[in-house]
Amino acid sequence: MDAKTFGALSIGHEEMARLQKIGIYAVGGLLLFVIGRRVISQIKESWQQNKEENALKKLTEPSKSKMTISSAEATNYAKQLHTAMASMGTDTDTIDNVISKLSNGDDWKAVINAFGMKEYGTWGSPMWGNGEMIGLVDWFKKELSGSRLTKIMNTINSYGIKIA
Repeated sequence: MDAKTFGALSIGHEEMARLQKIGIYAVGGLLLFVIGRRVISQIKESWQQNKEENALKKLTEPSKSKMTISSAEATNYAKQLHTAMASMGTDTDTIDNVISKLSNGDDWKAVINAFGMKEYGTWGSPMWGNGEMIGLVDWFKKELSGSRLTKIMNTINSYGIKIA
């Protein structure tokens, strides 16, 4: 039987094969552990996001009979607001134009719901990496400042829309 010598240690082929097998099992187990943790983390993150979206909808459920805009318009306005804030720089003219069309709290609620939760990364753009999932009000807080932000937040609060 051939043997490999490592310093004062001599290991036969059978022993070497057994050690290689143990090494393969250890690496495989570690790999499964890492992949499993990542999958569980993603499931938890998705569950948390769904939970937050549902809580947001409960807080902001509009009365369709009081809305002065259609659901399609609310969706279009939400897309316009996201586009105005998602790229480098903030298009405040578009934001001002859109919010001028929201006549009451139910219009605001419809747009907030249509906006949903969007990924906010570096410079507000998801293309820059993993960002956090936030709603329209938090996008305003991250993208706007000064009197423009104060005006929007006062308007939202005046309609009794409670967003953390």
